Order: sequence, then C-alpha cells, then structure tokens
Amino acid sequence: MNNLNDPPRWNIPPGAGGRGAGAGDGNQWNYALLVPMLGLAAFRWIWTRESQREIQNAKAQYDKDVSLIKSEMEARYRATLTESHRKAATLELELEKEKQKVKGYRQALISQSQHQMEQQKQLQQVCLGNDTELDVLEGSPTPPVVTADVRGM
Repeated sequence: MNNLNDPPRWNIPPGAGGRGAGAGDGNQWNYALLVPMLGLAAFRWIWTRESQREIQNAKAQYDKDVSLIKSEMEARYRATLTESHRKAATLELELEKEKQKVKGYRQALISQSQHQMEQQKQLQQVCLGNDTELDVLEGSPTPPVVTADVRGM
C-alpha cells in the first residue's frame, strides 16, 4: 500500500551522506539545488531585462525632457534677443531724432543771435544817425568816440 505521508526518496533524510540507494553519486543533492538555482537564474534574467527596459525608458524620457526644455530655452533666448534688438533699434532712432532736434535748436539759436546782432547794428546806426542829425540841427560838433583805454597809457 502507498503511504502518502512517507513517500520513498522524495525527501532527503538527514545524514544520508554515505548510506542508502544513490548516496554515492549525490544525485538527490544535485537535483534539490538545481530547481531553486534555475528559479533564481530565471528570476534574475527576467528582472535584469525588465530593469534594462525601465532604464532605457527612463533614459529616453530624460532625453526627451531635456531636448524639450532646451528647445523652449532657446526659443525664449531668441525671443528675448529679438526684443532687445528691437528696443535698441527704437532707442537709436529716438536718439537720432533728439540729435536732429538739438541740431535744429542750435541752428535756430545761431540764426536768432545773428538776427539780433543785425538788429543791434541797425539800431546803433539809427542812433548814431539820429545823434548826427541832432548835432547838425543844433550846430555843435559831435564829440569824438574814444575806443582805447586811456588809463593804461
């Protein structure tokens, strides 16, 4: 009759090193360690493949994120650069306009001062002419105009 609680040679009895059937070649120990080792090797192989796949996916996602951020930063840089060039050009135009205004004001000031000098000369001539007419009418000679400094002599 079969005794299911004690099947022959299914379990390794303690201390079976040199006795019993098949004890000389150690087949039971070899087979007993083979299955867990195969299981561990399969688990390690699967784990390594999955880990490598996850690492590759993470690297791909990282590269994608870095390239996206890089392109965004370059776009911002170009926009900022374009805006600053635009502002610089606008400021240069305004500066040129202001320079033209200053040049116009300077020319107007020069023209006005020349006009005032001419008016002053005309007024002096009119005044001298009026003085001579008065002198002629009164009959007295005109006093001489002193232009040199007499104190220095």
